[in-house]
Amino acid sequence: MAAQKGDVKDRLSRYSEIDLSVTGRKSGRTISQPVWFVWDEDKLYLLPVRPILAGICLGLLSYKPQYGLLFPLALIAASQWTVLITASVVTVAMAAVSWLAFGTESWQAFFHWMPMFSQAFLTEGRATWGKMQSIFALVRFFGGSEQLAWVFQWIMSGTVAIVLALMWRSKVRYSLKAAALATGTLLITPYLFMYDMMVLAVPVALLVRIGLTSGFRAYELPALGCALALLLSFIPLVAPVGLGASLIMAAPSVASGGRSARK
Repeated sequence: MAAQKGDVKDRLSRYSEIDLSVTGRKSGRTISQPVWFVWDEDKLYLLPVRPILAGICLGLLSYKPQYGLLFPLALIAASQWTVLITASVVTVAMAAVSWLAFGTESWQAFFHWMPMFSQAFLTEGRATWGKMQSIFALVRFFGGSEQLAWVFQWIMSGTVAIVLALMWRSKVRYSLKAAALATGTLLITPYLFMYDMMVLAVPVALLVRIGLTSGFRAYELPALGCALALLLSFIPLVAPVGLGASLIMAAPSVASGGRSARK
């Protein structure tokens, strides 16, 4: 039995997606469903794949474009071309619908005011640096120049992009990939406020589910507590504490993903 299980693992290790087919006993009809799969020790979990529906949902998120910067990278790394194309089509369709509904003037105003808002928030600090939660804002909060802040932000963004590309090309379990992607979304943008930190609910939920299923490691619950404490400390401190919470949430995903990839 152990040899048979090892043979199955060896065969599945060559793929990231398979077609699961079921033939009806009475009707004789065969239904095929693409699935992702992941091994958790001796258990095999199957995840249904609906790439078109996923692409539609992803495209609908384009109203908040700074949240979607990493999705194309992850989809390309995972070779999820149907999702990527569908999301692109939906994004373009949403832009076309908004143009039909509100006219050309709304788009002209958008592109006219975008550099002005960038100047106001990222150069002049009109929102005060303590309210923004990126590494860019942290450098400015402690008196660093705009050029230095951009250097740190680009280093952070490049590092996150490389780590995520490697994770999404690997056999790491999907929940860890999703948790890392959600956290990375917050780390790569300089324009981030405390209300954006609600995105951390996604990696928290995924990591807690993994912990409840297979047990928490010694550092995971304290890490969750520290992240929560940092977020709550924003009220009295009004400082870029959200960055620390994001980094803390990134650590378990990347560490667990690294262990999974080495197995």
